[in-house]
Amino acid sequence: MCISYVLERTDLGEGAKMHRTKLLRKDEGAEVEVVRLDHLLYADDIALLAEDAESLRGATQRLVDTMAEHGLTVNLTKTKYVEFDLSGQVEVEETSAAGGLTLEQGRVEQVHAFAYLGSTLTQDGDDEADILSRIERAQKKSGELSRVFAQRNISRELKTRILRVFVLPVALWGSETWTLTNKTKAALDTWWHKKLRSCIGATKADHIRTADLLEETGQEELSSIVEQRRLRYIGHLVRYPEARWARIALTAEGERPQGYRRGRGAPRATYRRQLEADLRARGVQLSSAENRSLWAQVARQKPELQRSTTGTTGTVGRTLTIQQQARLAGRSRLGNLRQLAE
Repeated sequence: MCISYVLERTDLGEGAKMHRTKLLRKDEGAEVEVVRLDHLLYADDIALLAEDAESLRGATQRLVDTMAEHGLTVNLTKTKYVEFDLSGQVEVEETSAAGGLTLEQGRVEQVHAFAYLGSTLTQDGDDEADILSRIERAQKKSGELSRVFAQRNISRELKTRILRVFVLPVALWGSETWTLTNKTKAALDTWWHKKLRSCIGATKADHIRTADLLEETGQEELSSIVEQRRLRYIGHLVRYPEARWARIALTAEGERPQGYRRGRGAPRATYRRQLEADLRARGVQLSSAENRSLWAQVARQKPELQRSTTGTTGTVGRTLTIQQQARLAGRSRLGNLRQLAE
């Protein structure tokens, strides 16, 4: 309450300028609205945002001064400054040299990456560093339980439950906001397979097929779990009030620098493009999230169960319903059992 009181009485400038479209926009186009965000606050963690370094320096100086008037001191050693470059055209090392913000009370260090609320934010806006960091922390947690996983008198089912209860939450902290690439998907799934093998007392040398490993442990790919968590979170966002910043940020984009030109190659993976791909794979619209029960089923859908029917005149895409997918999955399991019996 005290920090909120101080922030309300501090001029933080105009903040970062973003262009926002309505979340449930129509195909014919959407009205663009200019919004500005000057700070984020969670407990005693404050993040200030600005369009340029000088504006940010001024906002930081005013905040430090106002806090001092109310008997509060900002720890400049723990305070960091990062200049985001989301265009991907400038190398991180080039944009963050030995810079920083100079205040009357001292200097704020400029960094390439920093941790905010448990997640690692990098200068280029990529989630790879955060994902690898979560895997490393989860591996450390599983190492603390290595004796449990090595016990032969503990069932596979119990070991798997221990893995999901004590280790998995460490790996998936903040995963609802991740933008996955092929590289990070592979990193997540490879680590997950290793943990599942430890639950059944196997090693990589046993050459167990991934499909058999997942079936034996009753688990899914970790990247699929991340996808489901992301969709569930999106469902909450859609039902948020329009004024909530979490919802605004979903369709808000920062201004591109003057003279910006996208480089060659495929467009960079973004959270919104990823979400649109998830929805296309399931054959649903984002507006479906307003129905809680329906969206819960959508989040559990397996996009890999989609099939296409090929005829002599061409290919026609066909998206299976949830009920059809369930029947198809049942037939697949039955077929596997028949093959084993033969």
